[in-house]
Amino acid sequence: MSELSLRAGVAWLSGAQIGTKVLQLAAYASITRRLGEAGFGRFIYAFSLLDIVAFLATLGLPVLYTRHVAAGRNDAAAAAVLVKHRLTTVIGLLGLFWLAIVPPDLPRDLLVMMFLAMLLRGYSQFGASGLRGKSRMDAEAIASIAGRATFAVGAGVGVWLVDEPGAMLRLTFIAFLLGEMVTTVLTGRGMEKLGLSWSPKRPSASVRQDLWIEMLPFAAAGLLGVIAFRVDLVMIRELSPELMGDHLAGAYGAAYRILEAGLFLPAAVGAALFPALVRARNGGELAPQLLRRSAAVLLALGLAGAAVLWFGAPLLVRLFAGEGYAEAVPALATLGMAVPFLFVNFALGSAVFAVGKEWWGFAGLIASVLLNIFGNLWVLTHHPEQALVGAALFTAAAEAVLTVSHTAILTIVARREA
Repeated sequence: MSELSLRAGVAWLSGAQIGTKVLQLAAYASITRRLGEAGFGRFIYAFSLLDIVAFLATLGLPVLYTRHVAAGRNDAAAAAVLVKHRLTTVIGLLGLFWLAIVPPDLPRDLLVMMFLAMLLRGYSQFGASGLRGKSRMDAEAIASIAGRATFAVGAGVGVWLVDEPGAMLRLTFIAFLLGEMVTTVLTGRGMEKLGLSWSPKRPSASVRQDLWIEMLPFAAAGLLGVIAFRVDLVMIRELSPELMGDHLAGAYGAAYRILEAGLFLPAAVGAALFPALVRARNGGELAPQLLRRSAAVLLALGLAGAAVLWFGAPLLVRLFAGEGYAEAVPALATLGMAVPFLFVNFALGSAVFAVGKEWWGFAGLIASVLLNIFGNLWVLTHHPEQALVGAALFTAAAEAVLTVSHTAILTIVARREA
C-alpha cells in the first residue's frame, strides 16, 4: 500500500467515522434526555456487559483476518471465517442459556436483543477487517453510516413517540438491533464484490489448527482490551449502592460516550495503518516512516483533545446529555487525561501486531487491565464519593502503562533488527 493509498483509506474511514459519530451523538443526545440518567444507565450497562460476553465469539479474529487477507494468504483467511462461525455458534448458545438462567436485573427480552445485536456487530467488524485487508475502506464506510443512521432515526426519534419509560427503553434496544443488522448485511455485500465469502472453501486441517494457535495471543489481548474499555462502567453499576448504581452508570456512560466520539480519527489511522505495516514488514523505509508520522500526529491531536475535554466538559455534557448529568462533568474532564495515550496507542498497538509481538503486547495489556480493575475496586470501596473521577483517573493511568509497554516493545524490535 502506497502512502497515497493509506491517506485515501484514512480519509474514507475518517469521513465515515465523522458521519457515524454525528449520527450516534444525535441519537444519544436524544435518548439521554428522554430516558434520564437511570434509564440511560440501564441501556449503557447492558451494552457494556454484553459487549464483553459477545467478544468471546470473535476473540481477536478480525485482526488475523486483516493480516491474512492483506498478505494474500487465502487458506488462512478462509480458516478465520470458519473459526468465526464456530465461535459465534458456541457463544450464542451459551450466552442465550446464561440469559435464560441467571440474567442481570433487566427485562429478558431487552437483554436478548442486545446480545443478538452484539453478535451481529462481531460479524460486521470481522467483515470490515477483510475489506481493510483489501484496502477498500469505502465499502466499510457505507455500511457503518447506514447502520448508525438506522439506530439514530429509530432510537433518537422513536423515544419521543411514546411516554412510558419501559417502552422508550424497548424502542432503543430494537433500534440498536436493527442498526447492527443493516451494518452486517451491507458489509457482507461489500465482501462479495471483493471475492470474500462467508462460506469459503474449507482449508486443510493443518491450516485450521495453525490458525487456532495463531489466534491465542490476539484472543487474549482482544478480550482484555474489551474488558479495559467496558469494566469501569460495569463495576460502577454493580458495586455502587443499589439506588445509585443506575444513576452513576448513566453519568459515567454519558461522559464515556463523549470521549469515544472523538476516537474516530485514531481508529481510522490504526485501521488503515495495520495492513500497510503488514505488507511493508520486510522491506523499505515506508513502514517506520509512516509509524513515526502517524504516532506524532496522533499525539498532537490527542493533546488537543485532552484540552478540549478538560476545559469544555461542562459545555459538552450540557450539549450532549442536557440537565441532570452534573456528575458526568468532572468525569469527562478527568477522562481527557487518557486521550493522548489512547490516540497514540492506536498506532503503536497496530505496529506491535504487525511485527508479530502479540504475546509481548499481551503482557503489557495485562498490567494495564489489572491496574484499571484494582484501581476501580479501591476507589469504589474506599472513596465511593469520588467513584467517577477515580475511574477516569485509573483509565488514564492504564492507557499510559500501555503506551510505555508498546514503546518498549517496538524499541527492542528496532534495535534487534538494526
